[in-house]
Amino acid sequence: MLPFVVAAACWFGTAGSALAQSTTTPTSASTGNIYLSTPSTVLELGTRFLRHLGTEAASRATGAPSQFTPSGGGADLDGARQGTAQIGERYRAWFEAYGVRSQMDPRGDFGGDKRRIFGGVAGLGMILTPGVSVGISVDQSRTDVDIIQFTQSSKIDLTQLGGNIAFESGPWVLGVAGIYGFGDVDSQRGTTALSLASYDTKLWGALAELSYLWNSGNWRVVPKIGMDWARTESDSFVESGGAQPVAGTAQIAERARIFGGAEVGYTWLAGQTMMDLSVYGRGVEIVSLNAGGLTVNALSGLTSPRFIAGVSEDRTGFDTGAAFSIRFSPRARFYAVYDGRFRGNFESHAGTLGLEFRW
Repeated sequence: MLPFVVAAACWFGTAGSALAQSTTTPTSASTGNIYLSTPSTVLELGTRFLRHLGTEAASRATGAPSQFTPSGGGADLDGARQGTAQIGERYRAWFEAYGVRSQMDPRGDFGGDKRRIFGGVAGLGMILTPGVSVGISVDQSRTDVDIIQFTQSSKIDLTQLGGNIAFESGPWVLGVAGIYGFGDVDSQRGTTALSLASYDTKLWGALAELSYLWNSGNWRVVPKIGMDWARTESDSFVESGGAQPVAGTAQIAERARIFGGAEVGYTWLAGQTMMDLSVYGRGVEIVSLNAGGLTVNALSGLTSPRFIAGVSEDRTGFDTGAAFSIRFSPRARFYAVYDGRFRGNFESHAGTLGLEFRW
C-alpha cells in the first residue's frame, strides 16, 4: 500500500508542476517596445554626427576657402577661382542648431515610434600643413521618443565627441572621422500608474569618405563614396512603480554601411555677397547588422522571461538634401541645410542652421 501512495504522490506532484509550467505565459512583448527604440535612436544620432564630421573633414585641406563646407553648405567663389588660401585663414569655428523628426514603422512585436530631436554642434578646425587639416566637434542633443501603438515614451540626452582628419591631393579628398557618445535614458510606460526606468547608453562610430571635385565656372560636381560603422550599448534596467514593472537585459546593436552619391552646387555673387546652392543624393546599403534585442521579465514572477528581437531600418535606402549658404564677409558665413533619409520602414527629415567663422 505504501509504495502505491508514494507513487501516486510523485505522479500528482509532477503533473501539478507540469500544469503550473504550462499555464505560465511569457511576459508581454509590448512591455519592451520603448527599450527597443533606444539602440535604433542612438544609432540615428550617431549617423547624423558622423555625416557632419565626414562633410567637415572633406573641407579643402589646403586652407583654400571651402569647396566642401560644414553640412554641405556651399563653396567659396574666390577660392574656386584663385585656388589659394586667404592670408591668415588657418583656423575656423562653426556653430549649429538642428531639429529632426523621424518615424520607424510598426513591425512584428514592435509598435513603431516617432522621434523628435533637438540639438546643437560646436566645432573647431585647423590646417596643419597644406593638404592636411584636422577638426574636433561636440554634439549635444535631446530626443523625445513615443511608441505609436502603446502609451510609452522616453527621453534620451546624448553627448557626442568627434574628431576628423582630411588629406587632399589635387581634386581628391579623403576624410576620416570618429565619434564617442554617452548619455542617459529616462523611460515611462502606462497612463496613470507609471512604470519608470533610467539607464545609461554609449556609442562609438567611424567613417571614411573619398570625394573628387570637378568644377566648371561657378558649377561643381562632387562624386563621393564611403563607409561607416557604429556600435551602441545600453545598460540593463529595472522599472519601478506601475501595474506590472519589468526588468530588462543590456542591449548591443552594431552596423556597417557603404554609400555612394554626388553633390551638385552653384555659386554666384549678388553685389558684394556670395551665395551658394547645392543639392545631393546618395544610395546607402547596410552590409553588416546586429539589431540586438533584450530579454524582459516581470518583477512579479507571474510570467516567464521573454526575448524580443531588436529593430532596425531597412538595409537599403536613399538620402537626399539641399543647402543654401550666404557669405557676408570673407570670414563669416551663414548656412541652412535640409537632410532627408528614406527607407522602406523609416523616414527622417532634418533642418540645420549654422554659422562659420575663419581667422
